[in-house]
Amino acid sequence: MLASVQENITIRQDGNYVLDLILFPDVEEGIEEIDIDVGDDVVGNARGGISYSVLTAAFVLIALSIGAFYYIKKIKPKKEPEKITGQKVKTEESEDDGLSQLVKIIKNEGGRATQKEIRKQIPLSEAKISLMIAELEHKGVIEKIKKGRGNIIILKKK
Repeated sequence: MLASVQENITIRQDGNYVLDLILFPDVEEGIEEIDIDVGDDVVGNARGGISYSVLTAAFVLIALSIGAFYYIKKIKPKKEPEKITGQKVKTEESEDDGLSQLVKIIKNEGGRATQKEIRKQIPLSEAKISLMIAELEHKGVIEKIKKGRGNIIILKKK
């Protein structure tokens, strides 16, 4: 097939220029002559089937999903059920020790301490100390007074 075109170009300024030519086939002419080769890697694609590459990609995706599921399940530690006897008693005892330690610190501070001072002396998280203070306040052992962004803890007299 031979293609040709003729066009006039006017240059108005001096300089170096590059002229790019792009040729497109005439779409209307010769459509009937195009032959599409389906090939062996397609299973009845002309009849609406699925190609091998799609099946392979689906299989790989399913295999990766199953592998990821087992990998995550293996990494996640299994939580053992709590024993009814023993563990529960130990946590209550250790919690009572923590509460008595908190009361002792407030007594040593003269019956009045800030929550920040208490946190410096007890190696527990801020949240845990807040829970312990709330529990002692609920029991009526201490009184919590809000001051600015902190709290003042006062030991109630019995």
